[in-house]
Amino acid sequence: MTTEQVRVFLAIPLTEHFREVLLLKQAALETKGFRWTKPENLHITLAFIGEVPAHNLPDLVSKVEVLGRHARFSLHAKALEPVRRRGKIDMLWATFETSNAFTDIASEASSVLKLKPQKPVPHVTLARSQRNADAYLNPASIPFSDSLLLPVTGIELWSSVLKPGGSHYTSLHRWELN
Repeated sequence: MTTEQVRVFLAIPLTEHFREVLLLKQAALETKGFRWTKPENLHITLAFIGEVPAHNLPDLVSKVEVLGRHARFSLHAKALEPVRRRGKIDMLWATFETSNAFTDIASEASSVLKLKPQKPVPHVTLARSQRNADAYLNPASIPFSDSLLLPVTGIELWSSVLKPGGSHYTSLHRWELN
């Protein structure tokens, strides 16, 4: 008998306003060479958990409950930045200024869930390169010209189902921050 596995991660959802601004930025860029993230999938990953047995989800929800004691905070958008791997543009991220609040909650999430500690980098993956993205995108960062803030009022447990047309994400649980 096999146990159903669910691929999950902790996410910071975007506000509708922030998502709309990112979609306008996407539309202003040349789209060749990239597979753009579906609007409903735009988020900030707080901690990638991976495959867990479905029957363990209630225990996981209980463990993460402690993160709700963190205060609400805001992330300040910095730039659209190409991410290079093996010398080529691999992804396009919307990045944020360094945030102690984000680092603290991401570190505690890793600790509570017994995940390998990583240096958390708040970002939204806007696109992944399909082919020769370097030919279509200036490799320099594109700063946000306005002061764009993302209020972080809660975190969510999302499931990820990998499909041929791209991942499909579903929010399974939400924790409000203080």
